[in-house]
Amino acid sequence: MDIGEDPTDDDLVIELVAAQEVIARTIVEADIDLQVAAVACAALAGEYTAATAAGRGLLLAPLIREAIGVVRRRGNEAYPKLQQHFEAGHA
Repeated sequence: MDIGEDPTDDDLVIELVAAQEVIARTIVEADIDLQVAAVACAALAGEYTAATAAGRGLLLAPLIREAIGVVRRRGNEAYPKLQQHFEAGHA
């Protein structure tokens, strides 16, 4: 995607997946505690959301609500699977 070009939904999904993979790999390679990583990611999400809103002249509250919604949905999706994994004795 070129600078100044409006991204398509497909472009954004590709970038999102790539960014998530880089972040996850970095957390593992640096042996960062998952709770610390989660808080750090949440803090960055808040800062980057504010920067996005300010840079694009958007209201912050709707973007923050969307970011919170993503965290909530992803957590709700992952929790049952992770709970089963740890209850089965996997670390």
